[in-house]
Amino acid sequence: MNITDFYPFIVIKQSNGWAQYECNNLSPSDLMVLHGLIDRVKRTGMVAVEIGSWTGMSTCCLGDVVGSQSGGILYAIDNFQGSPGSVQTDYKDTGVRKILEGNLKKFKIRRVKILEGNSDSFTPLFEDGTVDFIFIDADHRYTQFKKDLDNWYPKVRPGGLLCGHDFNGVTWDERYIEDDFVEGKHHGIIKALTEKFSTEGDLRVFKHKETDKIFSSLWYVEKKDRQ
Repeated sequence: MNITDFYPFIVIKQSNGWAQYECNNLSPSDLMVLHGLIDRVKRTGMVAVEIGSWTGMSTCCLGDVVGSQSGGILYAIDNFQGSPGSVQTDYKDTGVRKILEGNLKKFKIRRVKILEGNSDSFTPLFEDGTVDFIFIDADHRYTQFKKDLDNWYPKVRPGGLLCGHDFNGVTWDERYIEDDFVEGKHHGIIKALTEKFSTEGDLRVFKHKETDKIFSSLWYVEKKDRQ
């Protein structure tokens, strides 16, 4: 499937009756980067985990590689309630899981197992060093995001990737690390990633060579063979 098939991504929202709207939580460049990252670690029967699926834009993008191309399985984790402070909480009562399931069907994405609940509760299902790819796009606040990093990074196999969304700057304001999104940044995400991996270390972000400006807010860390 061509990655552009996922954009614009149309879902259904109820507002004075049923109406369609575009859910562009990932930009076209984000989708291209995400598809490229999952393709890097593609192998037969691969295992991938997505933390924060919501209506399924990233789920469909990842599932195209994991299920359709490799015959693996993608575990999609979400509580479908949104996180405090996020605009997603404004439409949490529209049947988000049903929208996700509908989009999986629309794009013919198979071999996705939905796990409904908070990310912390599902870590025991996966042994350390067994997951090929983990994508985090859930609670953006520092405390919970840091917990997700600490809980899920050990699950990645050597050579696998941990990655996520919303690294939209290299500095943060300590006042806003427990907020969702303030002044164009997810401050908690930037702080937690910089503390754990460092932009001078294992953390990789996407910048234009000429301008040094970030062109996609995706980030990734490759699990080394020995740590």
